[in-house]
Amino acid sequence: MADVLLLAKLVATPLIIMLVYGIERRFGHAVAGLVFGFPLTSALATAFLTAEQSPTFARDTVPGMMAGITTLGVFLLAFAHTAARRPSWPVALGGAFLAYVPMALLLGWLHLSFAASTLLAVAVLAAAVAGMPRRLGAVSARPHGRWELPLRATIGTILVAVLTGAARDLGPVGTGLLLLFPAVTSTLASFVLARAGPGAVVRMLRAMAWGCFSFVAFFVVVGAAFGSMATVTAFVLA
Repeated sequence: MADVLLLAKLVATPLIIMLVYGIERRFGHAVAGLVFGFPLTSALATAFLTAEQSPTFARDTVPGMMAGITTLGVFLLAFAHTAARRPSWPVALGGAFLAYVPMALLLGWLHLSFAASTLLAVAVLAAAVAGMPRRLGAVSARPHGRWELPLRATIGTILVAVLTGAARDLGPVGTGLLLLFPAVTSTLASFVLARAGPGAVVRMLRAMAWGCFSFVAFFVVVGAAFGSMATVTAFVLA
């Protein structure tokens, strides 16, 4: 199972980073954040898990997925506030993980039900959107370096490979939590903060939180439909 998750992420990670990078350059940080919040990697991983395990196993990962999106919402909010106060990417990253790790450990221990985990995810994402810093500075006009895209993709993919490759016998909830570990989010947010400043990264993270509602909608359908109807039909509905 961990090998399937690793494959899904190794395929999707550089492609998503390139997609978001291109959107960021053409349409700005907010649009890039919104697209990044969509369940692109997670949908691919769910397809792999369904094929190798079963639709029922994929359905059983949903509470873990919801726990993962909850912890991601906490990460986004903490990174944004830390960056707004101290526009240094190591400081912002440290502050975000100080909030993320206790929440991830708590939710991994609680093993909430599908309904409870979904409600909590919606509440935390709403709080993340509403609680983002409002006083934003001007966006820096520093140009993208030629090295930036390959470096983003390399760092993000290495982080994903190390984290996912180290995981074994996670079970459905652990799989869901690991799938939403903010490795790529950390990479993107740190680069944007370093290059464009706190105003840009806050706009991106707020839009990302909005985009994550589509993730919740996707996995509500997965949780409700997988195992009770044809897999292809369930994917189309999701």
